[in-house]
Amino acid sequence: MRFTFSLSRLAAFALLWLVGSTTVFAQVTISASAINYTTISSAIAAAPVNSTITVAAGTYPEQLVINKNLTITGAGASSTTIKAPNTGLVATVIDSDRYAVVDIKGGATVSISGVTISGTFGLANGCVPDYYGVFVYEISTINLSNVRITAIKEQDPSLFGCQNGIGILTGSSGLASVGNANLTNVTIDDYQKGGIIVTYIGSSLTANGVTVTGIGDSNVIGQNGIQVSDNATATINNATVTGNSYVTPRAKPSS
Repeated sequence: MRFTFSLSRLAAFALLWLVGSTTVFAQVTISASAINYTTISSAIAAAPVNSTITVAAGTYPEQLVINKNLTITGAGASSTTIKAPNTGLVATVIDSDRYAVVDIKGGATVSISGVTISGTFGLANGCVPDYYGVFVYEISTINLSNVRITAIKEQDPSLFGCQNGIGILTGSSGLASVGNANLTNVTIDDYQKGGIIVTYIGSSLTANGVTVTGIGDSNVIGQNGIQVSDNATATINNATVTGNSYVTPRAKPSS
């Protein structure tokens, strides 16, 4: 199959062909000739700093690691999904126990809108490693709008008590690293441990129109909706946080 594109001097079109899904396109706003990419990650690698990548509807089974200023725009959270690949994620920090579907580092400022970011994860060694939908660190900033983050959890129900599976981790006390997140109309649900964590001095969260929904009463894990810790700061408006409740298991009556 052959595709022909008419290019302006200000835009280049990149074709992404994903096995098992529909044909989708990414548009990188640079002056270049047409190039075929096989993944969003390839488009990210090719895009100069401050480029905009527009991703059409489809499911993209990959891990995004971004260390430069970029804007990524999907076709809507119900149409464009960035999903953890079945082959598993790769640790992207010195601490090899941290894995994220979208990893923002290196002082980058990244804006993402109109997508769903999804798990699940199935390569854990017991309760290791830690999984995140989005991880922001190394003095980086993420701007999320009209985004859903879901199913950041283990595939194996026997591991649902593990204290991992975070929708968004901003900053890291363990890595002594700062992160910043600005969220507008973001929905986070079906996570294992927590919806949003902002942690470490200098890290910040600004959220408006955020919905964070836990699994409800549970005697397996105590979930956290939004956690601000270790001298981080947060400004939160118009947030709905529900369904994060641990219920102590009742003792069985003696016979």
